[in-house]
Amino acid sequence: ALDTPDEKMGSPVKGNLATHFAEANDRSPPCKSLKTRGGTTANEHKDKEKAREDAATGGKGRGRRSSLSATPRFSRPIDRQRSWAHRTIVDLGIKVPASAQQGPDHLVGGLATLLENLKIADPTAAFSPFDRTSAQPNVINPKEVPENMTRLQELIECNLNFTNYGNKSKDSTKTIYGKFVLSCDRDPVTIINKARAEFFKVGGMKLQKSALQV
Repeated sequence: ALDTPDEKMGSPVKGNLATHFAEANDRSPPCKSLKTRGGTTANEHKDKEKAREDAATGGKGRGRRSSLSATPRFSRPIDRQRSWAHRTIVDLGIKVPASAQQGPDHLVGGLATLLENLKIADPTAAFSPFDRTSAQPNVINPKEVPENMTRLQELIECNLNFTNYGNKSKDSTKTIYGKFVLSCDRDPVTIINKARAEFFKVGGMKLQKSALQV
């Protein structure tokens, strides 16, 4: 075998070069960056540190990742106004077209206008169902006044007959009378009085606190 000079060390290397480097790799110690003193990998070490940290802080941990993981990705908005200072029954009257098609539309529009103006006087104002166990929720947004007449009657106690009969059959309008529950925090009589003028502009005929309060 030929002697091959080692340019860095200045000493000859005996034998075949390939064999020499293979033996050198076998003798190389494990990379210290992958192992900790206890023989675990760096990732395992981080996991153990995080587990100890979570145990000490009740699972809240520290840093951005922990705070994000503790926050639900999806959550339903909470209705902060679950109860009101007043629950008042209000007498209602509104003139609508004597038509099975136009009458309901005008009624819904009139009620939306009413709620919009009640909320100007008291931002917490809402229409509530008569039956507290009803599946119909409180109506807080004027745009959510039900267009379905069955659902609407959970909020408004009235006879929703939009057609005139007998001597009144030729009349082009009909007045719908009923009652609804107003939930609010401010004095109900005060906000009803403030909303009355705008309600009458869209066909309102009656709006007052009912003599019957349950």
